[in-house]
Parts: sequence; structure tokens; C-alpha cells
Amino acid sequence: MSRQISAGSFGEELTAQKLQQEGWNILERNWHSQNGELDIVAKRGNMLCFVEVKARTAGSLVCGAEAVTRAKMVKLVKTAMDYLYKNEINIHETYLRFDIAEVTLERCSDPRLLSFRYLEDAFSPSTVGLYL
Repeated sequence: MSRQISAGSFGEELTAQKLQQEGWNILERNWHSQNGELDIVAKRGNMLCFVEVKARTAGSLVCGAEAVTRAKMVKLVKTAMDYLYKNEINIHETYLRFDIAEVTLERCSDPRLLSFRYLEDAFSPSTVGLYL
């Protein structure tokens, strides 16, 4: 389990750094509600982005994006809704986006980056039958 946490933390830190380099303001990391967890919440201009980070080792059977199943998407959207409500964010004045960051590592025990792939607008609430 500690290896997965190490790989996950590495992936989240790398993703946050890359977002900041592109002008995003990281508002939250590992934000929790009763519905789940948001890995990264970032804002740039009037766009609010919820980023799911998936770190994998080389040779994993499923890539990061494939690991974000419909059920996971539903949890992410519901958790994002909790975030919007708790922070009193007007969804009519803010563009919302759900992204996925895929981080592939050589190994978990001593993470070394092999590849990074960022999927903008990877899914939307309507993709999973939810509407904000």
C-alpha cells in the first residue's frame, strides 16, 4: 500500500507543478466530501478544473484514463458538486472542466517518470447522466 501512496503522491505533485507552470492556481489538493475525493482543484480565469490523477507503473494492464470508469466519473462529479456548493461557486459564471492526468512511472518504490499525458475535458457530467 505504501508504494501506491508514494506513486500517487508523486503523480499528484508532478501534475500540480505542470498546471502551475501553465498558469493555473491550485486551490485544493486531496479535497474530501462524503461522496469522495478530488485530487486537484485548479482555477485559471473563469475556468475551474477538477483533475483526477492516475499514476501507474510501466506495464500496467490498464492505463490511467481507462481506470476512470463510469462509476468513478459519477463519484467525481458528485464530489465536485459538493465542492461547488460548499464554496458557493456560481456555476453560471464559471466554466467547469474535468481532466485526467496519466502519470507512468518506471517503478513505485523509487518513482522515475516515463511519461505524462494530460487529457483536457476528459469527461463531463452529462457523459455520466448528471447535470449541474
